[in-house]
Amino acid sequence: MVKRIIKDYKRKERVRKPIILIGSEGKNKTERIYVNNFKRRDSYYNIVISDGNSTDPVGIVKDTINTMKKKDISPKNNDKIYCLIDTDTEDFKINKIKEAEILAKNYGIDLILSSPSFEIWIYNHFTYTTKKFTNKELIKALKKYIPDYQKNKNIYEIIYPLTDNAIINSKKQIKNKNSNSYTLMYKLITELKKITEKNQ
Repeated sequence: MVKRIIKDYKRKERVRKPIILIGSEGKNKTERIYVNNFKRRDSYYNIVISDGNSTDPVGIVKDTINTMKKKDISPKNNDKIYCLIDTDTEDFKINKIKEAEILAKNYGIDLILSSPSFEIWIYNHFTYTTKKFTNKELIKALKKYIPDYQKNKNIYEIIYPLTDNAIINSKKQIKNKNSNSYTLMYKLITELKKITEKNQ
């Protein structure tokens, strides 16, 4: 009887929640603060934020790869790996992103691009747009909906009830080839929702 209990315990111990590894700019950036809000003890996945403090696309991917190796995270383990990257408006970023895409593909990492920045995902919770923004213009436009918005502010509680709107608006932007703004954040958020619903 005791042996059976120990065997059952070990079997349960071996069950591992899927890991969702997320790489992004810096340690205290808005996107990291936002994603951290999805961590729950009773979740059916574990969210891990990659180590490192890089701010360029290639550096973010390299930091994420290092975390994968250090913590044994891999698509082979049914884990999902994402890197959140802003395209910004500088031309030099184009080549950096292409380099990051090649590196990411080799490790099964999905790049979550946002143009011009992560703030377009926040903006999409409130309205749909195809307008081309600079980062400064986007934050100014966002303040119409969140007057006290600033970088590194935790706005999760404000925008979470509007998540479905953001997913719909983001998909419309991707489908609209003339859209100057877009974000792939809906892919990550949809994945979090899918894993949760699958295990309910």
